[in-house]
Amino acid sequence: MRKSFLDEKYRPTGESILKESKLSMACGVLGLAVFAALVWISFKQQGNGGSYLGFFGWMLILAAIVGEYYAYVGLCQPGGKMSAKIAGLAVNSMLILILIVIFIMGI
Repeated sequence: MRKSFLDEKYRPTGESILKESKLSMACGVLGLAVFAALVWISFKQQGNGGSYLGFFGWMLILAAIVGEYYAYVGLCQPGGKMSAKIAGLAVNSMLILILIVIFIMGI
């Protein structure tokens, strides 16, 4: 009988970090860094950042959603470190929640 990918011999060991998890964490960390830069720029301009800062805020939401998608894809795949999968999911979820709260405060 032929072995398949789901058999124990061919299953990933769980000791590596999946590329989806890496992409998710990269989107989240980059998003948090850009968010911090936008907050700093907004304070330097005394709240008069204009539509450019708002545009970058919407791009942050898009980057966080892409990061969430890759985190979900990584969670669905077997193998890989679970901590990396959860870290990508947590960072992007935190970024989305922060941006939603700021959006609601602005209304």
